Amino acid sequence: MTFVIVGLGNPQNKYSQTRHNIGFMLVDTLQQEYGLPAFEEDAKTRSLVSNGTIAYRDVQLLKPQTCMNKSGLAVREAVPRQRDQDGLIVVHDDIDLPLGQIQVAYDKSAGGHNGVASVIERLGSQEFTRIRIGVVPTDDSGNMNKPAKRDVRDFVLSEFTAEEKQLIHTEVIPHALDAINIIIEQGREAAMDAYNG
Repeated sequence: MTFVIVGLGNPQNKYSQTRHNIGFMLVDTLQQEYGLPAFEEDAKTRSLVSNGTIAYRDVQLLKPQTCMNKSGLAVREAVPRQRDQDGLIVVHDDIDLPLGQIQVAYDKSAGGHNGVASVIERLGSQEFTRIRIGVVPTDDSGNMNKPAKRDVRDFVLSEFTAEEKQLIHTEVIPHALDAINIIIEQGREAAMDAYNG
């Protein structure tokens, strides 16, 4: 089985450091950490793709270039058969989790995330693994400063602060990489046990 690890994001450079692009940031780091080949354009999937191995397992890293809300178009081409969905891991930002927290999800609804909704719609199934990465800052008491519904778009397209970027690179991305490693080596349930407590 090949693991297809999809980072969700927007391809335009102006969005590269935004909360909505945390999925791209993660697969970029994954490619660098494991010395996988440079990303190359793939016309079939309309994505930037890197193929290699992690923990002796075949992996394909995917960064859809379709824009966030049409990510499913790319994923459907990369994972055309339902039986291949077991190796699909979609990494995305989540405004229902505080910054610094990740969760491993399986067979869950999109939760209002348009990129995930597009993947579910195009696959005709929500039976795939997701790494949900919290992007909402908290106050001194640990309460999330979640944006009002009308402000969500502006919030997810805003850049991380310098302090948040440090947290992303020193804690969040390393934990997400570890979760992916656990999924590949030990299975989804083990990753859920490790990160959903």
